[in-house]
Amino acid sequence: MYISSAARPRDNGHANVQMTIEAIRTARTTLQLNKSRCVVVFDGLNSKPGVTQRMREHYASKIRRVREGVPPDVDVLVLEEWLHKANSLRCAMRTMPRTPLVYQMEDDTIVRGHFEAAAVYDALIAAAAAAATAGPASSAT
Repeated sequence: MYISSAARPRDNGHANVQMTIEAIRTARTTLQLNKSRCVVVFDGLNSKPGVTQRMREHYASKIRRVREGVPPDVDVLVLEEWLHKANSLRCAMRTMPRTPLVYQMEDDTIVRGHFEAAAVYDALIAAAAAAATAGPASSAT
């Protein structure tokens, strides 16, 4: 499970930190991902246009407070360069072992409701296995 985070105007407040912690908790509980590795990925600020020293300080404070507040089995990856979400996720995924399924969400997402996790995960894994054994589609001649 990967959770993306980036600098926000209210990084100096408590709400963004609590929202990240709640995102982890609700994803693990609702989606039954308690045993899944969790990586919170903080995109960098270097090369990002318009970044002020105050923004850097608030973002660093948010990162520190998230590190202090997440469970000990949650990895926190802090990137130096501004890569945007897709590239920061790609960078994070290169540092972790490969898995058959990947779940990615934003740090301000709260997962609610009922979810038939076992059935959905089994179907996704079966579909991935079928696609892998089918090989690349042949082109019609």
